[in-house]
Amino acid sequence: MRLRTFVIALCCALPHLAQAEFNVDDDGTSLSISENGKPVLAYHYGWVDPPEGVDAHFRRTGYVHPLYGLDGEVLTQDFPDDHYHHRGVFWGWPNTTWKGKQVSTWSLKGARQSPVSCAKPTFTNDTVTFSGENHWILDEAPDHPIASERYRVVVHAATDISRAIDFTITIKNIS
Repeated sequence: MRLRTFVIALCCALPHLAQAEFNVDDDGTSLSISENGKPVLAYHYGWVDPPEGVDAHFRRTGYVHPLYGLDGEVLTQDFPDDHYHHRGVFWGWPNTTWKGKQVSTWSLKGARQSPVSCAKPTFTNDTVTFSGENHWILDEAPDHPIASERYRVVVHAATDISRAIDFTITIKNIS
């Protein structure tokens, strides 16, 4: 038996990856990320109050809005008229029972995320990463969290045709 070695060269048309220059503006309640002067997203790690005329129970934190497309268009909504609980890119749990009571961090009924920490962003040549922690609290007992939510978000440099954003969310029961 004779062994043969074959070398196969594959040519792929990969999208061009430009040099990324990320900037992060921290105003004390949100991180606004831009790449090469173009907005990418804003992450709200502090409390966001609802607009005038919307019930105060829709107060929220821990979500991305706006999220921008490659051409600068806003891809998300916050407090849309028909679903005030919707908020950009967010994570929550719609069906939760706590000591016999139905609550929902998804729809902000009886429970919500509460900010604990947001670490200073870190940079590489083609990414910016931020992470932190929120507690899930009951509206009736905000000083006694029921879960810890740790998040890590990696924003990758855009190509000519796309941008990847990685979300890693870990939720742990703490009570």
